[in-house]
Amino acid sequence: KTIQKALGLIKTRFNEGRKMYGYTTTNISKNHYGSSAAGTCIMFICGEQEDKYTEQAVDSILKIMKNDPKKQKVGHIPYFLYYGSVASYFQGGDNYRQWAQHLEEYLIREQRKSGEWGSYYQTAFCILAASLPFQYIPVYQK
Repeated sequence: KTIQKALGLIKTRFNEGRKMYGYTTTNISKNHYGSSAAGTCIMFICGEQEDKYTEQAVDSILKIMKNDPKKQKVGHIPYFLYYGSVASYFQGGDNYRQWAQHLEEYLIREQRKSGEWGSYYQTAFCILAASLPFQYIPVYQK
């Protein structure tokens, strides 16, 4: 019952036209693309069955990834990368393969010579985003 109530709340942030989740409303901003990815991730983890909240939402965040989040001036990119990875991983199939390919290209290009992607927080999110297929974290084990 609690999970269904939580999913109901998240659905109130879903923008039908963009197939994305807003942060506190249905308004979508580049600074909150990570929130859309997180909303999509939550829908998968909690077992949402309606495609528009999961499959179609992954399609929307995959488009952002394909067009390079940095060039689009996406806010909080590591957060977006992590939750986008989780959402597309749960969807699986071709979308995850495409996501992973773009993610790898992005991470290689953006990694600093010292090995990090910014702060500890940013680096941790980037590492977690790339590590899903290895299933180190129990919640991502299939």
